[in-house]
Amino acid sequence: SNVFWLGATPIRKGSTYKLKLGAQEMPCVVESIERVIDASTLENQQDDDRHVQKNDAAEIIFRTDKPLALDLHRTLPTTGRFVLVDGYDLCGGGIITAALEPALTQQDDLTQDQVTPIERFKRNRHRGVILVTQGILAPKSHELMVQLERALFNRGMQTFLLSPAHDDLQAQEKSIESLALTARTLAAAGVVCMVSTPWLQGEALRTFRDTADDAGTGFIVVHEGRFDIALAEQGESPEDNAPDFADADIVLLQRAQTDDERVRAMVEQLIPHLQRY
Repeated sequence: SNVFWLGATPIRKGSTYKLKLGAQEMPCVVESIERVIDASTLENQQDDDRHVQKNDAAEIIFRTDKPLALDLHRTLPTTGRFVLVDGYDLCGGGIITAALEPALTQQDDLTQDQVTPIERFKRNRHRGVILVTQGILAPKSHELMVQLERALFNRGMQTFLLSPAHDDLQAQEKSIESLALTARTLAAAGVVCMVSTPWLQGEALRTFRDTADDAGTGFIVVHEGRFDIALAEQGESPEDNAPDFADADIVLLQRAQTDDERVRAMVEQLIPHLQRY
């Protein structure tokens, strides 16, 4: 991470602080100080005993005891920046430039226990979920899900777009259970399993969710509704102005947006759900 320090006490290796990132708060330890830039000269500090004085900038590796939901600042600035607190004082801030895997000990390497969901979360930096879209996305559901999968995959997530070969009405009752069990298996493996099928609405969606939902994974329904500007100007609220989305976990009320804008809106809403355990 790149850090700008405001504290009166210099940062040294081994120092502990409270790291605040969005709604998350967690103790952290200074693992190493990679580089220090002197604020008065803009030169790199050459001392063997590196430390960060007030108003200096530095590249620092922090270690936390538990995983944090985060992004690289260049990818998603909102969850890519943090502040540091020393006691009750705000003493610095920074941006995340890389997230490092914890080093495995020899004991960890020899462990024969089954891989747990929290271990998958630590490795992937997101949880396994089943993601279903509904609403006005249905006519273009598959095309938009392809774009959404690409957007999440490009952020380093494990994704899979599950699209059944047959989705006609006669095949619904036969395929819905097998589709749900397949999606649950992928989500249990830590994958963001995206389900693209136009008939997964209403009662079919509830049946699918009852079969697929599992305590160890997440289930997210994204409902995209069109927000009618003309009705809004007449005084109707967004809730009155949008379709019924009683089954939805995330609701996006979109005006006349492009597909790229719609996908970006979905990604911004999904990231906090995917990166918390």
